[in-house]
Amino acid sequence: YRYDSGGPAATELLKHDITAIFAQNDLMAVSAYAAIEAAGKKVGTDVSIVGFDNTEYCEWLAPKLTSIIQPGPEMGIQAGKMIISLIRGEDIEMEKHFEPDIFQRNSVSQI
Repeated sequence: YRYDSGGPAATELLKHDITAIFAQNDLMAVSAYAAIEAAGKKVGTDVSIVGFDNTEYCEWLAPKLTSIIQPGPEMGIQAGKMIISLIRGEDIEMEKHFEPDIFQRNSVSQI
């Protein structure tokens, strides 16, 4: 999940002539940009890349990074409600699904 792991991972993937990378987080995607360029390829044209977390890094890159974000505040509120219910001894459903959102920018090729 660190910056220094994204580049080496991308370098390995690029040996297999891939066309897209989904990074586990935006910081790893930032590191992958350099590996893609070092391989003589262009981000968003030759290799699409998507990060996760939609951090400020997305706007700093060229081309800007497409990223997925989870509904953090909604997840926190639900977790708090579940904890309160458990403390009260109430029966609750322990599984809740949340829909992520994608912020499409220029790091993915258009189909």
